[in-house]
Amino acid sequence: MHKIYQFILISLLVSCSGIPENSLSKNNEIAIVPDQEWILVTRSSNFPYVGEPLYMHSSDALNTYRAREYNEWDVFALVDSRNLERIKKDSKIKIVEMIHNNKIVKVKSIDHKKELYIIKEDLIRKFELIEEINS
Repeated sequence: MHKIYQFILISLLVSCSGIPENSLSKNNEIAIVPDQEWILVTRSSNFPYVGEPLYMHSSDALNTYRAREYNEWDVFALVDSRNLERIKKDSKIKIVEMIHNNKIVKVKSIDHKKELYIIKEDLIRKFELIEEINS
């Protein structure tokens, strides 16, 4: 019986310790700054309509981000597929600037020679910094 009370007490202390939830995850998050080059590392199909989407308009990227954040796909996520540029694995992008409260990243596609937009979470999850790969 004593061990059960001890377990409950330890569980309560750990859950109420005041440690922010975000600090338990990625503590060494990569800083995204202009002129960095990133490469797409997730697999994609060879079909022309499949690949990682980059947005031609920052508002489309922001609306998709908001739809994910608030789970309201019918309100926010109305993006015309003609306003997407799909890139394949090993495609490179260069960071231009962070916009919309650092939620959206303006990038330049090195392969397509266009300025496009990507959601920061997608950049971190699906791309790798080229300098880190080389070192």
